[in-house]
Amino acid sequence: MLSEMSSNINLAKLNYQRGHYQEACDNSERICSDAEAIGDLQSWLFGVRFLIQASSELGKLDHFHKHFSKLLVYEKENASSEIYGKVLHNIGLWKMALGDNTHAKEYFQKALHECTQAQDLETVSRLLQELAIVTMNENPIEALKYLDKALLLTQELNLEEIHTSCLVVKSHVFLDEKRADDALDAIWKAYEKAQQNSLHYLIVYILVQMAAVYEAQGKRNEAAIYRSLAMKGMGSEGSTRLRTVKAQLAKENHVSSEADLIIDSTSFKVKTTSKGSVDFKNQHILFDLLKLFAQNQGIRFTKSQLIEKVWGYAYDPAVHDNLIYVSIKRLRNLLEPDANSASIVLRDRKGYYLPPNITVRVIAN
Repeated sequence: MLSEMSSNINLAKLNYQRGHYQEACDNSERICSDAEAIGDLQSWLFGVRFLIQASSELGKLDHFHKHFSKLLVYEKENASSEIYGKVLHNIGLWKMALGDNTHAKEYFQKALHECTQAQDLETVSRLLQELAIVTMNENPIEALKYLDKALLLTQELNLEEIHTSCLVVKSHVFLDEKRADDALDAIWKAYEKAQQNSLHYLIVYILVQMAAVYEAQGKRNEAAIYRSLAMKGMGSEGSTRLRTVKAQLAKENHVSSEADLIIDSTSFKVKTTSKGSVDFKNQHILFDLLKLFAQNQGIRFTKSQLIEKVWGYAYDPAVHDNLIYVSIKRLRNLLEPDANSASIVLRDRKGYYLPPNITVRVIAN
């Protein structure tokens, strides 16, 4: 049975790395069953971890409840730091899979303490990465600190898969923080590592992130190329997560090919090729101003016409000239990388306008 379990462990790793998530789930179930039969808690915990990860990709979490109940039993037992740390780690993974990042973080922090005590450095590396994932939205600086520690540790221990995953997460944090150049540097390093170590499942997500970074930099052609490469790499695997990503990529490639400026009246969001998506929910006047330009592309509007059409007032130069100036400046700051070198909302001696050489799409209510 030991040789069969060892074979299943290797198969689970291989299938997961290749993106064959259903096969990885089946291998993991067999590992759990065989490990329980001989009382091998270490192998059972390994099987549980892989089962959570593969199940998350497939979007099939319901069948995991029986294992979760056993994890809660083991949590109450006085096990060694290494075992207890892995138990807490798996509970945290389960919470994260359910979208409960608050409790996931609590379990990861407890597990980090136990695994550090036990010198289980591989699990420590995983925990640092996962702490970054559950922290990045609320505290990106803290997330980057976790990732820097993980990258240093995985480099010393030659844990290439975890190291590569950390680079991917770091690119996401950088992009969220509007640091596109740093995001691009991190994701290219991840790509090189994934290629060197045949981490096929990661390469797809890396290509997706590359597209997002290039989009943020205003490089539409590069973004479309990497979206297409990512979609080709997804194949017909049964991953719910990948199917969702693939549908979104196809939508973005379609939108990208047809418009430089997309104005969505249903969500009050505007997307440009240079700055990506911008939320106008609390900027209704600016949103109406932009829509007026977009629906009358190339037509010049005087200050008087803008005040009457957007604000509904009779034009008074002493009152309204500064209002127009400030509003146009705010609109340019939202839409343009450099408000002093405008390419969307322009002005000449006849008035303000949207140039006819950009493609515009308005999504109506």
